[in-house]
Amino acid sequence: MSRIHKDFSFLAANYLESRYSVNQYEVVISMDIITESHQDQNIANGRLNYLFYELLEGCVFIDERDTKTIEKFVDLGITVCSLPEDAWDQVIGVVLFKKINAVLEGRIIVTDLVIGSRMSGGVKFDMCAEELQELCNEKKWYNEPFPNLNDIHRKDSTKVVSLFKDNWSKIDLNWKENIAN
Repeated sequence: MSRIHKDFSFLAANYLESRYSVNQYEVVISMDIITESHQDQNIANGRLNYLFYELLEGCVFIDERDTKTIEKFVDLGITVCSLPEDAWDQVIGVVLFKKINAVLEGRIIVTDLVIGSRMSGGVKFDMCAEELQELCNEKKWYNEPFPNLNDIHRKDSTKVVSLFKDNWSKIDLNWKENIAN
């Protein structure tokens, strides 16, 4: 088993205490490579890049309970990343930790994640798998392997949910081999 680290930097907004602010986030992920398939390792890397540079870049982080503001952002065409609490760096870090492990589907496992942002004033939050094991385990978007940042599609109908189940194929990031490598 190999161990790797990957750094990401992205711009996103947060909606916190009725205020919309643009913020720059820095994330460092430490991971264990479980799969021996180089093809799956490349797909996992592609999924990470897609998550950070296509989905998170330019999104707005917001508490999922603020449904009226979420509707306004969606109506404006702004990508919403819904969170179980207010959009503080620690909460974003926990959700990213869960989502990254979900999209990697056991082929690569995140063991540690460090997150900081310009708004946190140089403070970085270090998270490890053992600490987060009991947090945010409900059936939410961040615990599912699909390329999404919220559960908004669930409200429309059960038929819509089925359309999102295999979305990685649309961007050619489905796994090519069985997980039993």
